[in-house]
Order: sequence, then structure tokens, then C-alpha cells
Amino acid sequence: MRRAAVFAVCTLAAVCARADTGGWTSLGSDTGVYLVGVCAPDATHVFTAGYVLEGSGMSTKPLTRVFASDDGGQSFTDISNSLANVGSLQAWTTSVAFVDPTHGFVAIGQSIQRTSDGGATWKPAAAGFPVEAMAFLDATTGLAVGDGGRIARTTDGGATWKAVTSPVTTDLWHVQVVSAKLAFAAGYDVDSDTGVPSNAVLLSSTDGGLTWTEGAGIADQGISSIFFLCDGKTGYVAAWRQADDSSTFDASLYATTDGGQTLTDLQLPEKVGTISAFGSSDLDTGEILAQWWDDAQHGHLGALGFLGHETQQQSSSGGGGGSSTTMSSNLWKVADYVTSDGGASWTKSDLGTVHVTISYSGMSGGDGSFQAGTLRDFDNGWLVGADGVVWGYRRSCGGDADCQEGYRCSQGTCSDASSTTCPTGGGGTEGDGGSTGGGTTPKKADGGAGLVEVKDGCDCNGAGALSVLWLMGLVLRRRRGEPGP
Repeated sequence: MRRAAVFAVCTLAAVCARADTGGWTSLGSDTGVYLVGVCAPDATHVFTAGYVLEGSGMSTKPLTRVFASDDGGQSFTDISNSLANVGSLQAWTTSVAFVDPTHGFVAIGQSIQRTSDGGATWKPAAAGFPVEAMAFLDATTGLAVGDGGRIARTTDGGATWKAVTSPVTTDLWHVQVVSAKLAFAAGYDVDSDTGVPSNAVLLSSTDGGLTWTEGAGIADQGISSIFFLCDGKTGYVAAWRQADDSSTFDASLYATTDGGQTLTDLQLPEKVGTISAFGSSDLDTGEILAQWWDDAQHGHLGALGFLGHETQQQSSSGGGGGSSTTMSSNLWKVADYVTSDGGASWTKSDLGTVHVTISYSGMSGGDGSFQAGTLRDFDNGWLVGADGVVWGYRRSCGGDADCQEGYRCSQGTCSDASSTTCPTGGGGTEGDGGSTGGGTTPKKADGGAGLVEVKDGCDCNGAGALSVLWLMGLVLRRRRGEPGP
């Protein structure tokens, strides 16, 4: 199980009322598109990236696709245009990050491509290693992390990337920029045969990513998302554990008050429903893909209830005619968690009884095979995955009284009314904050809110995607371990 999110200061009665006026809903899908990243620099503009498979046989290759929405994810336009696709098996799309509606970045293998005109044109730059996640302070300064614990930094808008020393060799899958000084990264290893994660680790930087310190580790889990507040000490780490045969996934949520040096298990209540398939079993949360915290008490999680493991056929097209590729994935139900007491208790989804059908063609009854997610504030979020599936969260309202403190009702939905960012100075922060895994994210002036690594700032990864893909006999690791057939 994995993933989480957060809230702002309000009474328990307000929390319960809010639970009745918002939720996750399906926004559509597109067969053949494999989405691995999503980010939102504001509640209206949403960007997602992934790939399609083109060609047949040994000539099959992934082609990157980037999509943009200006209506909160209700519809998307392909902005791949002049994107320079690298036609090799190593060139998998892993992460997308937009700091505003015009300035964005997409990671494709060892290349990070950038746009300053909303995707009308793209320019490539070499990162020097396979990139798994990106996060940006602004349109000029950002960080990229990836395989072998490698880290790179840009100060010229992504035109060049300079490697910095990393204290670990563990693959890094997440990065969050909190301010001009503070940054955090997280990663773990993946067993190439089973997809089981291990040796999860946290890293922190207090000088804008120039130097890094290793923090707490989790021996037998992977990390699915991280979120640190402006004080640089308070943070939340969503993790998961899985069986060797992918028969079970179990989510955990940890809190830290010392910048990731130590972690405390918040004992997240996992059950969100019941599975009906050849008998009855608990539907438990297996992963937390997105989280947002307004402060140390109020949090919101975008989570997934694990239904089972399956193999799928992904179609490809091209010069040699159509063909299909066998892909391994997990089937999920979208779940939601909200807390107003720092995770001591939660208002969570009750999905009831979910009827799962198992046949030779696969499993049905779930919401999709999700790979990435983001909550850009307490009331707006998105989850994306295989076959172009997109789900959105938007809090509906009739007036400001329906929204928590610091949010206002605009055109029937709650949105963050704050325009302030992490303050200069205290807690090691400096500067005006920026985007993490999702773009520029407002933060409370009292240091009570942070930027969410998204999913992977707009650092939207497939941070990206966590799965193991079987293609022409090659095992390609992604963020979430999912063994092939």
C-alpha cells in the first residue's frame, strides 16, 4: 500500500463536512498510452507525460508523449510536437515538471528536454545519467536524480546540468525542492527478478542541492512519495512493502521531525473495503502516490487499494504492422485519506465490496493501473497510469465556508488563496520557494505548508513510474516494482 496527502487548520466538524463534498473521479483514458508522470503548476493547468510503443518485433521503441490541460484535467492536448524522441530501448520517459504553464521539462532516458513556450518547441540537454525524477525552484534552478544515486543540478533553466556528489549508490526515484536552500531526495533498490523494493533511503541538502547528507533508511520497503514542510524538519514519507509474487502490497506512512534523520511509523489504517473474488478478503491500501500537508496536523493522501496482479497486452503500431507487448501491472482502486491531527486518526474512503472478475484476458473491477500522482494543494489532485487513465480530485463548494482556512471557493471548487511561499531564513529555508514534483506551489507564510514532490513540484514522475516492464526479454525497472509474467 502507498501514498498520502494533507489538510489545513479546521475543526473536526469541518473535516467531516468536507469529506461529503469532494472525492476522486475518473476523467478519462486513452488505450495504448502509458502515462508515468503528472504535475500541476496551478489548479487549472495540468501536465502529464508517458509514451506509446511504435513499430513491431525488434524494431519496437517507446515514443514520448506530453499532454497539457487548461481546464483542470477535463481535456488534454498533445504538446509533444518537436520533442526529440530518442529511439532506443533506454529512452523511456520517466518524469515531467512544469513550473508554470509555459516553462516545463520532461526526462527521457539521459536527456532532459525543456520548453519555454508551453510545449510548442523543445530543446534537449544531456543529464549524464538515466533520470528518474526532477524538481525545480523556479524556471532557472532545478535538480534531477536517478540511477545509481546520481544527482545533477541546473542553474540556467536546464540548458546544462552539472553532477554533484551523492552519498549513496541506491537508485533515487523522488526529489523535492522546498526552498532555495532546502531539498530532499529518496530512493530504493529493486530486485530485477521479483520487483521487490529494499534499502529505501532519504537524503537532504541545506545548500540548494550542492551537498547531500544521508538520513534514515527503511530496509525492506520502497518509497512512493515524500513531503517536507517549510521548516525543513517536519516531513512525511510514504512507503510500501510487497511480497515476492506481488500477491500483497502494504502501505506505510512515516513522519519525521528532524529532517529525515529518524522516522516514526504513523500506523496508517489500511483497510478501505472488501474484495469479492472466489471468496472474500480485505481491500487494503497498497500505495500512497500523492500527499499534501498544509501543516503538521492537516494532511491529505491520494492512495490506492490493491486488488491484484495481472499481465496486459499493450498494442503498438508502425511500419511493420501492429503488434502487442506483454506488460505486467497491478490493479488498484482509488482511495482517499484526510487527517486533522497529524495522522493520529484519519477520515478515509469506504469502498464497500469491490467485485473482481478474473479471466484469461486479465482482471476487471478496479479503477486502473496507476503509476504517478500529485496533490498540488489540499483540494486539487490527479492520478495517472496505463492506458492513459486519469483520475482527478477536486473539492466542490458553495462558498468560502465550505473550504478550510487559507482556501477560497472559486467557480464551485476550493483553491489555495495564499500567494506566499516558504519564508527566508528560519529552519534553514531561504528564498521564495518553488516547485517540487509539480510546479510552483503556494505555501503558508508561517512555514506551515510545504511543496509536494510530485510525483514526483511539479515534479511529476513516473516519479515517476514504479513498475517492472517486460519488453522483448528485457527487464526495465521503474519506480514501483511489478514483476513480469
